Amino acid sequence: MNWCFIKHNWEYKEEMITYTNNLKSITMPTKVRLCNKCYKKQRTKGIDWVDWELTLDEERDLKLKELGI
Repeated sequence: MNWCFIKHNWEYKEEMITYTNNLKSITMPTKVRLCNKCYKKQRTKGIDWVDWELTLDEERDLKLKELGI
């Protein structure tokens, strides 16, 4: 995996993310950003950004990019 030492190349989008609690779960649109160079993904948490897991499609794209396809 490549790492961005100087600056990330963020692509911003919105995803439906499910937040779960002991009593219920809520699905709501959340802003996320994905670096096109190193595939680091983050979601908003108030005014901060926190790391987030890649979707299956994003993992596939990362593996194809690593193979040079």
